[in-house]
Amino acid sequence: MPEFIYQMRAVRKAHGDKVILDDVTLSFLPGAKIGVVGPNGTGKSTLLKLMAGVEQPSNGEARLMPGAGDKIKRIAEVLTQYGLDMRVEGHTDDVPIHNAQFASNWDLSTARAMAVGFGAMGMYIVLSFGLQIAYEVYFVSTKGGTLGKLALGLKIIRADGSMLNAGQAVGRYFAYVLSGFTFMIGFIIAGFDPEKRALHDRICDTRVIYSR
Repeated sequence: MPEFIYQMRAVRKAHGDKVILDDVTLSFLPGAKIGVVGPNGTGKSTLLKLMAGVEQPSNGEARLMPGAGDKIKRIAEVLTQYGLDMRVEGHTDDVPIHNAQFASNWDLSTARAMAVGFGAMGMYIVLSFGLQIAYEVYFVSTKGGTLGKLALGLKIIRADGSMLNAGQAVGRYFAYVLSGFTFMIGFIIAGFDPEKRALHDRICDTRVIYSR
């Protein structure tokens, strides 16, 4: 039967009267993928410091399988890599963990993949939004309307009949977005307006007319 690479039994960690970890028991086998998840101030960093050998438990047993020191030391290197100070100069953990049992199928590569995924998603949203604005501004300010409106023979103009400049086209785009935020009421009112103007047209003093 394989031996646990690391074990904690009834570990307690305190700084003076402040209890950080209390009655923590955990163990995992070689090759296991683990993660520590919890709110800020619940002792996650302290737990990892104990596992890395940077701190020692106040009570209880923390035992590393012989020959596994280099693997556990990697915890300290990863924490340092991600900006967590491994020097014990003080402590900010406020909420102790009581009777904790840890089990997880997470690992550092999963966390990195999630970070990359969220970053890529954010970049996609920003680029999509930017391209949409650029498309709207270019066609409205130079052609008088987007491709769909032009295909239908429609044109966006100011009250004096002139075309919108780039700045006005940007303003109309954001007003258009605002019309959508009103549960589509901003668009619906065009059906009851004598000039068939939606909310964004009223805000920007624009009109959509037939150009044919």
